[in-house]
Amino acid sequence: MTIRRVTPLLFALLLGAIATPAIGFELRVCADPNNLPFSNDRLHGFENRIASVLAREMGTTVRYTWWAQRRGFVRNTLKAGLCDVVLGVPAGLESVLATRPYYRSTYVWVSRRSREAPVTSFDDPRLARKKIGVQLVGDDYANTPPAHALMRRGLIGNVVGFTLYGDYSKPNPPARILEAVAAGEVDVALVWGPLAGYFASRSGGALRIVPAAPPADLPDFPFAFDIAMGVRRGDKDFKTRLDLALLRRRAEIDRILDSYGVPRVRTAPAPRADVAGRAAGADVAARGLSNSLHQPPSATVRTDAIAVSALEPGARMPGIVHKNPLEGNPFAISEGQRLYDWYNCSGCHFRGGGGIGPPLMDEFWIYGGNPANIYTTIVEGRPNGMPAFRGKIPDYQLWQIVAYVQSMRADKPIASPPGPREDHLQASEGKESR
Repeated sequence: MTIRRVTPLLFALLLGAIATPAIGFELRVCADPNNLPFSNDRLHGFENRIASVLAREMGTTVRYTWWAQRRGFVRNTLKAGLCDVVLGVPAGLESVLATRPYYRSTYVWVSRRSREAPVTSFDDPRLARKKIGVQLVGDDYANTPPAHALMRRGLIGNVVGFTLYGDYSKPNPPARILEAVAAGEVDVALVWGPLAGYFASRSGGALRIVPAAPPADLPDFPFAFDIAMGVRRGDKDFKTRLDLALLRRRAEIDRILDSYGVPRVRTAPAPRADVAGRAAGADVAARGLSNSLHQPPSATVRTDAIAVSALEPGARMPGIVHKNPLEGNPFAISEGQRLYDWYNCSGCHFRGGGGIGPPLMDEFWIYGGNPANIYTTIVEGRPNGMPAFRGKIPDYQLWQIVAYVQSMRADKPIASPPGPREDHLQASEGKESR
């Protein structure tokens, strides 16, 4: 057997074979034509400039496939073969093969510049008196981490929601939330860093931004995300070329990000083995971001983010406020009604009445009728038919369903009987218990 020595010249040739594209190669980029500061069809976005840098490094030119980053963006562009790379994807996005991250950013607080100290914490008591702008995912069964942090603190009534997607007939739809802060329509807003940094840096000093520190009570919700590029999952050689180009042009890419005011934070260390599962549950590529890649990252809620246990009738849930934070909230009740049908609660409790399961609108509640008891019943299940939904329904959706169930009997006493009535138990025998 002959072992050939790899000379420096041979190594250079091998590296060139990886890094140099074939004749006729183009850097075919999937991008949004109306999404500053990320991209637009006039090539004014920082992703446009980064694509040009990479193309020069790879000895080629850029060709764009323009498509609004709405639902189905990856499916209709990258996976359809119309283009080969999407810039600005979360490093954990499952629908693509991601390159090495080229920056890491975070959510920020945005406010008008004034003599008042800026808000820096979700526990700032001033938030109770302020209108808070937040971008919301809506019907994707996920929401941004800031939305969950505010909900946990009972501040949902202060939130002014801005859709992730915005009005696409106007320039740069996601920028509406920044315009609302500048106009005084909201007092403070929680915005994805690159979006906020760009418009704040061009506000003439009218806006200021402060990184949003993750609240301690939401350990499974990241507020900072590694951002990479995505190629088709089988394009490993192409990914390697992009990785090499990103390494070689790192300094130039950093200068571009600086010029657009993109706030960056250090890359997080790899999670320890004992917390890897929880880190995976945070899902940096949650559905809200995968459907609109450059919008604020969202995180899927885990029901075990709040410890729950089986309760005796009338007991209070340990570690959880006794009052539903969404009780009486019209939006939450409306969402709860939709989710009630989505998760097929109507199959057993049709329109809140009886059927396979007992009715939800009378005053008899075997396991207690307060919000914590209802929550636990859904999470833990009950004997004789009620299934457990632990790990299947996000925590904020659980409270929305509870709010809807509470609204069904708003005109009836909400109290647990001192003991189950014999006739009620007989009527419920063989049916699911609440």
